[in-house]
Amino acid sequence: MRAGVIIKESLKVLILGSILSSLGGFSLELVKDKFAEMIPLVIILPALASMIGNAGIILVSKITTYLNMGKMSESKLNTKAVRHLFYLLVCIFILMAIYATFLSIFIGVLKGFNFSWDFAFKMLGVILFTTLFIVFLVFCAALIGGRYAFKKKIDPDDLLIPITTSIADLGSFVVFSILVFLVF
Repeated sequence: MRAGVIIKESLKVLILGSILSSLGGFSLELVKDKFAEMIPLVIILPALASMIGNAGIILVSKITTYLNMGKMSESKLNTKAVRHLFYLLVCIFILMAIYATFLSIFIGVLKGFNFSWDFAFKMLGVILFTTLFIVFLVFCAALIGGRYAFKKKIDPDDLLIPITTSIADLGSFVVFSILVFLVF
């Protein structure tokens, strides 16, 4: 019985999530020529998508825990615990973005990319903006979706993990592609 309920709750969300994730690839068409010239941009893309997708999973897990423990309620999303979680995640993902950017540049240099500080700072700016913007979107979606799921007595994990990871995938590809197109 429980497996049937989980499948029923999750199937529509998984299909929607798959469609949204696949749309992210279309935005890459916009910048494919720039990718060919700049190896570090190609190297960082999977890391960026994975990193931001993990943000969604972490957020959903913590928000579900906060709802179940009473640290957050359906009516009050702006609690001290939620603000602390947001600030903590922002700090962690800023550090991860910096690390991933310079690691990608280092690997690119090993593969023959000509390093320049101008490129490094532009790339860092693109990665930081993309990361912070998408983490904020995922955070908002997780809060609103968590409240909705809790009200409807649906397991927030079943509903939100596919949605937030899809938002992260689609959003990171689109924002990253637009910024690469504009900055480089």
